[in-house]
Amino acid sequence: MPDMWQLITRPGILIYLNASFAVSTARAKLNWLEKDHAEQLRRLSHARAHANLLIETDDLTPEGVLQRALDFLVGIGKQ
Repeated sequence: MPDMWQLITRPGILIYLNASFAVSTARAKLNWLEKDHAEQLRRLSHARAHANLLIETDDLTPEGVLQRALDFLVGIGKQ
């Protein structure tokens, strides 16, 4: 169900965090194959397409991800 994120909740702002296969499996210690990661991306494609902000997280620390999200949200608040 590609739009499940909309059925669970109707977010006013949607921030999509993206990570590559290598980074995703290392961070979460997942025992996934690349096809598993690809399936996850397929399932999340609707959310990604409707996101207000997409953050590529591979080269960011958790603090860096947070800062990008906060910068975006502060920018919205100034509009």
